[in-house]
Amino acid sequence: MTNSIMAKLTLSLTALTVFLGGVVFYNWTLTIQVKSSMNDVDAYVEEAQQTASVIAIKAKELQLHVVQVQQWLTDISATRGAEGFDDGFVEAQKHAESFGSLMSEFQDHFSSENNEEALKSAEELVTRFNAFYDMGQKLAQTYIDGGPEAGNLMMEEFDAVAAALDAEIQPFVTDQIASLTEVMDHVKQNTQSTTVKVDRIRILALGLIVVIVVCCIGGWLSLRALVVKPILSMVNRLKDIAEGEGDLTQRVDQDRKDELGELGKWFNVFIEKVHDIISQIASGAREVAGASTQIAASSEQMAAGMAEQSSQVTQISSAVEQMSASVTEVSRKSVEAADNANAAGELASKGGTVVDATIEGMSSISQAVAASAASVSELGKRGEQIGQIID
Repeated sequence: MTNSIMAKLTLSLTALTVFLGGVVFYNWTLTIQVKSSMNDVDAYVEEAQQTASVIAIKAKELQLHVVQVQQWLTDISATRGAEGFDDGFVEAQKHAESFGSLMSEFQDHFSSENNEEALKSAEELVTRFNAFYDMGQKLAQTYIDGGPEAGNLMMEEFDAVAAALDAEIQPFVTDQIASLTEVMDHVKQNTQSTTVKVDRIRILALGLIVVIVVCCIGGWLSLRALVVKPILSMVNRLKDIAEGEGDLTQRVDQDRKDELGELGKWFNVFIEKVHDIISQIASGAREVAGASTQIAASSEQMAAGMAEQSSQVTQISSAVEQMSASVTEVSRKSVEAADNANAAGELASKGGTVVDATIEGMSSISQAVAASAASVSELGKRGEQIGQIID
């Protein structure tokens, strides 16, 4: 049954399950993306700490080493290598070597990133520094050997080389700091993206709660419309049938294409059968009432017949008593006849004719007694029939 309540509920629950499953899957996907983004953020932060920050710091150290080289060479030029102030070349060399070491690290880093432009800039910077360092050493030695007059002649050329180095190193340092800033901006963007995704998950979770609440309310309303309301309607109809006058001609709704329609159909079939049975009982009751009337009339007739038969029995009883008295009288007469027979026997010799007459009288008496016995037997049978009728 395609329109059954079970099918409707199953379809509704399936749709709700698919929807919630999709929402959960999307939420799970966002969670994975957020986790991946957080991992990316951690990776970028770690990279920023391990690379960009270090590089920016080392870029600043480059400037410091350039300044220190210039400072030490300037100091030894001013003191002309006097005792106690003659370590300028050594200190300048240390900073120059540190500068070279840092630039090697930069070059390796740019090579690993395939950053040809930065690598070219680093090479130009090394060339500029080497020229600056060579010029500074010559300037200091000139001051030591030739005094301020000779050294001042080279100062203008050295200042030009230093200015060129500064013009080269300043953008380089700025680029490295900018790289750090770019990395941090990227981290910030990833963080913001992660925050947006987290907010989206929160909104989605809130929406999911709202959807679940709405689905629960909708499911309750649907259940009420599909099941509860039809059942209440059927209950009210059954209540009308039960509490009314028992009108079995009423029927419940059986037009629905679901289990309730099936229930209504078979309930109507049941009511129809009960109606037929009660109709048959009513018809039988009417027939029994008619038969009872006939039986009552027959009983009255039988009562009248029994009264008549009772009167006849009384009459027969009187006749029997009379016949009994007659039999007694006949018996007495028989005794007397026997006595007379004895006397007649004695007188046999005197009158055979009298004996023959007496024998004929005895035969008549015997027949009369037999007839009386038959009458008594017939009366006994009728008495038994009357007794059966009375019982």
